[in-house]
Amino acid sequence: MKIKPPKNSRYTVIIPHALQCCIDLNEDVLRIGTTGTSVPFLKESELKEKEEMEKQQAVSKKMAQAVELFDSWFDANPDP
Repeated sequence: MKIKPPKNSRYTVIIPHALQCCIDLNEDVLRIGTTGTSVPFLKESELKEKEEMEKQQAVSKKMAQAVELFDSWFDANPDP
């Protein structure tokens, strides 16, 4: 991997046989050279929001699994 020296707060990363990307700190984006796609970086506040959302999703998934297990147990063990 080669990293070219910074030029106007931009860094170009060249990975042989892969993608060429440019980290544009002026616009806070990652540019993918082979496709021309730009992906914005998350701000610090967005990182915290995303982390909290992922925690809530994990809890919701565990609750859904618990309800499914509870339902399947009752289906397998009907009242006598």
